[in-house]
Amino acid sequence: MENPYISVLMVNYNQEDLIAQSIECVLNQSYKNIQFIIVDDGSTDSSGDIIRKYAESDSRIEFYPMKKNMHISYATNYGFSKVKGEYLARIDSDDLWVFDKLEKQLAYMKKNPACQICFTGTDLIDEKGNLINDMENVYFLYRLLNQPNMSQEEILRYFFAEGNRFTHSSVLMKSAVMQETGGFHLAYRQLHDFDYWVRIAKHYPLFFLEDHLTKLRRFIHTEKENTSSQSETDTIRFYNEYMMIRESFFDDITPSLFCSAFGGLFRKKNAASPEELECEKAFLLLDGFSINGKKQPVLGLRRLARLLENEKTADVLIHTYHYTPIEYYRENGNPLFYDPFTQDAVSNIKKVLDDNSILLANNQKLLADNNILADSNHILTEENQNLLNENQRLETEYTKLSQKNAALSAESEKLLKNLKQAEASLDIIINSTCWKMTSPVRKVLDKLKH
Repeated sequence: MENPYISVLMVNYNQEDLIAQSIECVLNQSYKNIQFIIVDDGSTDSSGDIIRKYAESDSRIEFYPMKKNMHISYATNYGFSKVKGEYLARIDSDDLWVFDKLEKQLAYMKKNPACQICFTGTDLIDEKGNLINDMENVYFLYRLLNQPNMSQEEILRYFFAEGNRFTHSSVLMKSAVMQETGGFHLAYRQLHDFDYWVRIAKHYPLFFLEDHLTKLRRFIHTEKENTSSQSETDTIRFYNEYMMIRESFFDDITPSLFCSAFGGLFRKKNAASPEELECEKAFLLLDGFSINGKKQPVLGLRRLARLLENEKTADVLIHTYHYTPIEYYRENGNPLFYDPFTQDAVSNIKKVLDDNSILLANNQKLLADNNILADSNHILTEENQNLLNENQRLETEYTKLSQKNAALSAESEKLLKNLKQAEASLDIIINSTCWKMTSPVRKVLDKLKH
């Protein structure tokens, strides 16, 4: 068919500010032969009224309002049931397409007959539609969504070791792929699309058209959240779902694709028997991925536990891989369950313990220094007391000397007074007539003495 019918599915929940732009970017596509399915997932804002007005003015829109919010997987599956086109495209109600996205993507798929599902390059935009590809806190996402094309084997390895690399709003696929794969798993809220791509990648190569034909919205300047925003609860659920998807990652994959995709990671490079391949799957789950740098062995241990209970696989584990129950017990003695918040909590506890050890060592040093200072202070106190005692003794001695000095001063004043009185009396005698008349007699007496 030269002009195949394309079903476009949009699921909306409370996007009254942006949904009009998203609807218009679909209606204004250069490719016109579309069925536009819009499922409103029980919105409580005015977005349902906005959708209804567009549906009244364009017959290509099929509007399906849900009475209550059932979340993305349920609403998407409902939309899947309405698909009539040969091809199916998805777009979130806050994202955008460039005007010729469907036309270019369809031409790419026709040019590559093996392509049953295709994604496109993606730009990041903020609330106002401004490009933010180079913004520091989202640049990692921009690079993630715009990696080069990968083979089916490379995609499977990337999905297993790293996670998702495709945005929902960029996909175009044959509707037969959707019908074969089935709907979203209702167990997944955060990683419903990733689980879907993993399930498809086990049967089809995922093609990537590097042209930037999709615009993914990120709320940078406001507190509003889109479907990709992560609260703490959402982040914990994200990692829980990640583990659930990985637990069944190797289910429903052909032995030949498993070997071609993961053979380079096998412990036994030429593993081929069903028992050996089951062991390799368990070892990949044991060793093959980590979260925030922390190894996640629990899924591998769960699988190994089942293999050890089976006589055939237990024999291969023990004699081919030399993996005994003792090795299992050792592995099972390590912490198994980690999400980022648990890791942060453990890291914080370790940091607090390390800080407390440092503080304790510092306190012990301060205590030792304080004891030394106390001993020095005791010695200084004794020396100070001796100095006080000596000062008191000197003060007492000084008082005594002061008293003696005062007595001597008084005695000296008394003698000085008597001397003055004697001198006065002598002057009277010398100047008297009697003294003068007896002068010859005193001279004769002086000679006679000699």
